[in-house]
Amino acid sequence: YSYMYHHLLARPGRKINETTLREYDNNIREYLQKLNKKRITPITLKYYQYLALLFTEIYLDLYFQDPVKLLNELNKFYEKEIDPYKLYDEKNLHKIAYWMATGSGKTFIMHINFWQFQIYNKGKHKIDYNNILLITANDDMTKQHLDDLTQSGINAEAFDGTKRATIFEDEQIIKVMSIHKLTEEKTGTGVTIDVSELTKENLVFVDEGHKGKASKESRKWTRVKSQIAKNGFTFEYSATFGQIIDNEKDRNFKEYTESIIFDYSYKYFHNDGYGKHYKILNIDPKKEFDKNYEKT
Repeated sequence: YSYMYHHLLARPGRKINETTLREYDNNIREYLQKLNKKRITPITLKYYQYLALLFTEIYLDLYFQDPVKLLNELNKFYEKEIDPYKLYDEKNLHKIAYWMATGSGKTFIMHINFWQFQIYNKGKHKIDYNNILLITANDDMTKQHLDDLTQSGINAEAFDGTKRATIFEDEQIIKVMSIHKLTEEKTGTGVTIDVSELTKENLVFVDEGHKGKASKESRKWTRVKSQIAKNGFTFEYSATFGQIIDNEKDRNFKEYTESIIFDYSYKYFHNDGYGKHYKILNIDPKKEFDKNYEKT
């Protein structure tokens, strides 16, 4: 078993029994073997990547066993520990998000999330999705994701408007497309797809779909996701979720505070010795920092 398994097993107050933890650890090690099967340089999971995957194992296991029980347990905790008046609702159970710094390995997490979902999506609560979609911020990121998916041995193809009739014939192929390729109202010709053609039952992965709370992409994704992932399941990844959850009045605040399953934002990334050192030069040192800003 992995080092992390033995470390977690020895922790006082552990709430996961040994058999279940062993099963999760076995799964993660098998995913990692699949991830490295075609790679010249194998990937080794950092502790935070392992934990992100472990949290996902726990969540998907509980969700597909009994989503109502999971909802009740979340609300019981939330009511006691956080806020008795702002409870979870069922619609946000089928979305989990990862707030992870740029360079922390979100892409590897995404690929393993795909395999995790295949393992746990079964039983009477199984989601019968029509398509697997990976929505990117732009065409350059689409190309990068296609290369990365190939290295991981995952079948994927870019959305192409000329392949409309065949693009969705294999449900195990991940269809990668820029958010700009999705349109809410098809006009004229071009490489676009009307979201109404995608149905509401899709397994959706989103890489930096919002890019800031006030951005055009963010507003568009908020509208689009309500259509294409309403009856499916969504995994979302971003280094900048802090931009859209810093204000309780923001319409995205409730959604993302409920759905973020793992927080390894830049402050943790930097404190662990990754990333670059920085100095802010254009702030008057004589003025006091806003306390909330200082914490972030």
